[in-house]
Amino acid sequence: MPAEPVTQTVKKRVSAFWHKLRRDKSDSDSPLKSEAELSRLPDWQIEQVAPASDWNDAAQALVNQLEDWLGQKKPSTPVIVLVGPPHSGLTSILNV
Repeated sequence: MPAEPVTQTVKKRVSAFWHKLRRDKSDSDSPLKSEAELSRLPDWQIEQVAPASDWNDAAQALVNQLEDWLGQKKPSTPVIVLVGPPHSGLTSILNV
């Protein structure tokens, strides 16, 4: 019996590979847990892993940069716009 053509062999192997990737697995087979199954870390562990940021140094640096502008009675630029990426702490810096 002659061997299958190479293209036919490759098609079968690729098809089998995709079948393994696409097969439906039950949730019990998954190594991942759903959000409902996860437990919350205690506050002390959260503080240890991701402590709250201290924005005082950043706020002082901003004041130092704006000191001349803030001291002017009639500044040449009446408004300064501060732009930062989301969750960058800019709001916290301005509130310090």
